[in-house]
Amino acid sequence: MIYGYARVSTKNQNLNLQLDSLKKYGCDKIYCEKKSGDSRKNKDREQLKELLSVIKEGDTFVVHKLDRLSRTLVQIINLLDYFSKNGILFVSISDNFDTSTAYGKAFLNLAAVFAQLEVDLNSERTLEGLESARMRGHYGGRPGISKATQAKMYQMYYSGDYPVDEICYQCHITSPTLYKYLRLYNRDPSTRPVIVDENGNAIRKEHKGRPPLNYNVITELRRLYDNDGLSISDIVKLTGISRTTVIKYCIDKKD
Repeated sequence: MIYGYARVSTKNQNLNLQLDSLKKYGCDKIYCEKKSGDSRKNKDREQLKELLSVIKEGDTFVVHKLDRLSRTLVQIINLLDYFSKNGILFVSISDNFDTSTAYGKAFLNLAAVFAQLEVDLNSERTLEGLESARMRGHYGGRPGISKATQAKMYQMYYSGDYPVDEICYQCHITSPTLYKYLRLYNRDPSTRPVIVDENGNAIRKEHKGRPPLNYNVITELRRLYDNDGLSISDIVKLTGISRTTVIKYCIDKKD
């Protein structure tokens, strides 16, 4: 199945160019996204989420141009990585980018390097800014994620239906941030998972002991250890999960 995705940033922009391009390519179904102009109210792209919920291994995800996929290089790379891990091909028509080709795979690896460079440079600038602020007597830190995002993040994680990269993509967070909030689970009752009843009322989900790892997280830990060749120490540093737990699932292979 070939799925097309078209997006414009405002209602005044026209989708026709993208739609014509996707139809000419031979897309079986096309999902269209039109924003109202207030990106804060529409940062969760509903059509993209719906497409991601139906696309499966062997399918192809097509856009007219790469920047229609997302606004930042890091988000694009995260999504392309999700496609790669799930056996989904990706094509950007006007960029002549196709992950089924050797060129496409090489381009993807190169783009990932630049995305990491962008993250590192931003981190370096942030540290320099913080150091400068400290010298002037100002102290601060990165604001935490909203309660609504925490609720969504916990619901997705504890449902056991979503892999870590999908949770991070939909919640606009990094995997270290996800694991950080899971570690805070027992320390602060206000961070515990929230579920919603049939009337839409939030219900606090109580849990005793450490939060359990769901199947997708266990699979991700084993992939990092077995396939990517990361050491136990590297996995602990990356995920924030305790060394004992990592050894339990990666070396002892307990379920």
